[in-house]
Amino acid sequence: MTKKNIKQALIIIILVALVFLLKEGKNYFYNQKVLNNYLFVYEEDDFACQTVGLKDTNVTIKRKDDDNYNIENAVWVIENEKTKKSQTYTTNQKGLICLNGLNYGDYRIYEKEVPKNIVRHSNVYKISLNKDNKTADIKVDDPKDEITLIFEIYDYDNIPKKGQKLQIYKNNQEEKVLTTNINGLAPLYNADRNAKYQVKLIDSNDQNLYDANIEEYQNINLTTIKEGSAK
Repeated sequence: MTKKNIKQALIIIILVALVFLLKEGKNYFYNQKVLNNYLFVYEEDDFACQTVGLKDTNVTIKRKDDDNYNIENAVWVIENEKTKKSQTYTTNQKGLICLNGLNYGDYRIYEKEVPKNIVRHSNVYKISLNKDNKTADIKVDDPKDEITLIFEIYDYDNIPKKGQKLQIYKNNQEEKVLTTNINGLAPLYNADRNAKYQVKLIDSNDQNLYDANIEEYQNINLTTIKEGSAK
């Protein structure tokens, strides 16, 4: 074989290899505008993110519902705590977001949007990436049974009532006492979606019991009460 033929054969081999790499790479990688110059997002055909041969840091978000089904099209925010720069990412059909190459630093990660009939997760996850801690795995289930109840209290003149103490009842039993803030609001965290909650205003002329509002697919529920409004 002449040198010319060898050269032509090498060129053909290189071209075939490039075509193969481009074809295979298309199945796994896609670019997004990101927090720093070299971060990219990749998709993996398996139920876990690919890590071999990729850059330095790897962060995985895995989103499922309470029946263990993958949640597609859930939008998550990744925010650098120091620079305050943020970027949104969307889970793929396997409920995955795979991030590779994040700069070292501290990040806040939280869910921003979810598909219809899925409860948005209210937790904020904090991770620190450094030379000794280069990976983070966040696995999130549908928080159907963990909700927040917010009580909004107005006085007889329809003005937000600051400092109003509220007796909260759960399934007809005293649960705890809350106090409204300057805006007349008092939150009850980690409430049970399947329980019945009621509220009574302490040291008020209105001694009625008010039912808390709990919507089926909402994890934050607002109950607005005006003194004397109960029938």
